[in-house]
Amino acid sequence: MHGIWCLLTLLAFLAGCAPALAPPGTTVERVDLVRYAGPWYEIASTQPWFQQGCVCTMAQYLLHGEEVVVQNTCRDGGPAGELRRATGRGRALEGGGGAQLAISFWWPWEAGYWILSLDPDYRWAVVGTPDKDHLWVLSRTKTMEPAEYLRAVAIAREKGWPADRLVLTEQPCP
Repeated sequence: MHGIWCLLTLLAFLAGCAPALAPPGTTVERVDLVRYAGPWYEIASTQPWFQQGCVCTMAQYLLHGEEVVVQNTCRDGGPAGELRRATGRGRALEGGGGAQLAISFWWPWEAGYWILSLDPDYRWAVVGTPDKDHLWVLSRTKTMEPAEYLRAVAIAREKGWPADRLVLTEQPCP
């Protein structure tokens, strides 16, 4: 009997790790994950603890069937710093239109990854976590037009994410 309770507790815990869908209007309606795949440079972020000291931060999104693979890299402390890597695996949440993902960097924990705004030509994106703790502005290039950046920040702010905590990311690497 003790074993069954342990198993049920573990299953309940693991079920609690799965991200829920966003309320309507929070994320973009649809994302073509094939178009979204590829390199994205971090223009600004709320600098989560796991990115402290990072410069030249970028993410590469790959699709393997239904699986989304995220390869994050940055340089520690400066352009010549040690290369840091983190690889996550995830999936699009059913009913989320490709704009709501569950990504795991440490199994079995999944984190919600919500695409809050996306340029129609997939040149930039605003991404946040469901708890509104973390926010990123991403671009296909190392720089972003100021007007586009301000638009992205305004969208994040309107949707309730901490845009005032965004810090521009240094992108001095070749």
